[in-house]
Amino acid sequence: MKDILKKLKLIENFTTDLEISRAEFVQKLSAITDKEDMGVFSGTVEAFSISKYSLKGHVDFNGFKLKKRNQFFDGKKNMAVATGIIKEHHGYLRIESEVSGFNNSLIVQYIFAIILYSIILFVFSTGGFDDSNTDFFSISPLVTLGGIIMFVAPYFTMRYNMLQLKHELEREFSYLTKQK
Repeated sequence: MKDILKKLKLIENFTTDLEISRAEFVQKLSAITDKEDMGVFSGTVEAFSISKYSLKGHVDFNGFKLKKRNQFFDGKKNMAVATGIIKEHHGYLRIESEVSGFNNSLIVQYIFAIILYSIILFVFSTGGFDDSNTDFFSISPLVTLGGIIMFVAPYFTMRYNMLQLKHELEREFSYLTKQK
């Protein structure tokens, strides 16, 4: 599954080398991160909570698991999650991060869409609406457009969220090393 997501560019790995000690980096990253659960229902009222930090998750001495906080009036649900391993090598810090834009809750959406469009295609192809003047070929462009939107739009949303989180983490890591 992970290989498929990498080919679809929904998972990206990146490595960052910083000139900072591990203890100082962990302390600074923990200071700008809300310690919150990142479960399935954790983001339901998240946009209504007040926080000065844009990241949530957990950070420890060996690694981290972070997510961008949902903001009020932000139409995009931030589903991307970053996990990382923190290693110290000869005076510099190496952070090996993986950002994933795919969320397992989208599997339900895709299964629902497949079932819905299978039913629609079956009903129209068997002439299930004989009493109406609706023809399968007259409605097929609408069904096709709806299918494209239901299957392709989440992909671009996941990809956008993943790239945004990657960019924000790179910026935060750089900022943390320059901060006194």
